[in-house]
Amino acid sequence: MTTSPSSSAPETPDVDGAEVDQGHFADQAELAELEAEIAAAKAGKRIPVIFTRQSRFAWMLLISGIIGIIATGILTVESFHKFENPAESLVCDINPFITCGPAMLSDAGRVFGFPNLIFGLPAFAVCVTTAMAIWAGARMRRWYWIGMQCGVIFAAALITYLQWYSVEELQRLCLWCMIIWFATIPLVVAVTFFNSIQGYYGSKIAARAERLSRWWGAFVALWDILLIVYIVVGLREVIALTFA
Repeated sequence: MTTSPSSSAPETPDVDGAEVDQGHFADQAELAELEAEIAAAKAGKRIPVIFTRQSRFAWMLLISGIIGIIATGILTVESFHKFENPAESLVCDINPFITCGPAMLSDAGRVFGFPNLIFGLPAFAVCVTTAMAIWAGARMRRWYWIGMQCGVIFAAALITYLQWYSVEELQRLCLWCMIIWFATIPLVVAVTFFNSIQGYYGSKIAARAERLSRWWGAFVALWDILLIVYIVVGLREVIALTFA
């Protein structure tokens, strides 16, 4: 006697035409994201999966968050050491060009009257926590992602000011600050694309973001290159004296 296969779990084709058993997706939000990804592929849209599925986007949050926490944490420890022993050199005081001390003791190190590190540690911790929450099954609502967008815009404005101050006023660079800058830049670009493609800013912006999403890495690279060029041009005399 033969038995017919169970039909309790309908199947949905994946992007490559294979069959995906919906029964494997206990989280309906994850299934909806996969179906949206399939629909985009069928429509000929080459949207990176990082922007269509929160579980993949969580990797961006985790990596940027961990790098930011490490750099900010070390900078925090170094700042305590500097305040206790102002005359002693720090681990990041590599040469007259790359040194953390001047940045820590400057007004730019306390833009709002207290150390900027008070922003950095919890901000990067939120990124890591959000990634873990997503993998645990949480699906953040629109207001949460809009809040994160406001946070990364604030971060972009702050690091841009600190970059200008470092080049134009201090004529010095802080090693750990630079690591924080280069961890923040891809985070800003990725969060903006993710929120736009998810439709949080309207269908027109979503459509434009979908067309540009395949080049999101190029936007990050361009931002990084412009920053490096600005540093090299603005500090060319200091660099020449340091490495002559």
